[in-house]
Amino acid sequence: MKKIFWTLVVVISMFSCRDQEQVDVKTPVIESVEMDGIAASTVVKQAGETLVLDVHLTDNTALNQLQIDLHPADDGHVHDADGHAGGEGRLTNGYWAMNEIINISGTSFHQQWQLQIPDSIAGNWHILLSVMDEIGLVSKTYCLLVTVENANLPTISANTFPAYDATGTIYLSNGVPLEIDGLAEDPDGLSKLWVRMSNYAGVSADTLDIPIIGDGHTMAFGTASFNTTGNGNYRIIVEAQDSLGYKAIWDAKVIVQ
Repeated sequence: MKKIFWTLVVVISMFSCRDQEQVDVKTPVIESVEMDGIAASTVVKQAGETLVLDVHLTDNTALNQLQIDLHPADDGHVHDADGHAGGEGRLTNGYWAMNEIINISGTSFHQQWQLQIPDSIAGNWHILLSVMDEIGLVSKTYCLLVTVENANLPTISANTFPAYDATGTIYLSNGVPLEIDGLAEDPDGLSKLWVRMSNYAGVSADTLDIPIIGDGHTMAFGTASFNTTGNGNYRIIVEAQDSLGYKAIWDAKVIVQ
């Protein structure tokens, strides 16, 4: 009888220990994200300004790391994330990127960052936020879209035949050339102007350099014709650089079928 009693005591003790050592199965949570004090997943900023990023995180046991990944949104990629879905396809102007891992602790974390936007860029950028707890569980990613406008860059306008649609896409039959003309302007004077066709890997198939005439404040380029090399996705790109080194890019997606 005593043997049976002590066996029951041991079994009960084992189950009591398991109840006390519950396994953490809850992922950390990105409670809120604000840009410039507003809870939104998109923002429009001017080049040279400061973007204030405010993040609040929680976990049921203990936080460990926060990752901030900022990169260009210029190839149509999307993210499996809360917030902004992605899908922007127009080329960005200039370079802006960061990938930072920040060590954190506790069950709640709140902090602000000031991100300085370069004065030479324009276009769309993604900011990805993800947080990991002390045992390696990772939150769902949160995606932000930052659209940067820049009045310092040259202004480019272009017309194509066939014409591009509202999404900036040109549909072209295989073997039919693409024609383009347009205008580039800059109050500081243009130093370079060129038009090129490239594939989506960034490899240019054909480039036309347009000589700058006069003071270069306004430069028109006549009709140029470009041929593609088979079905697929391409870009038609106009680039202009002013005398101060600021560069602007105009582009449209070309689908040859």
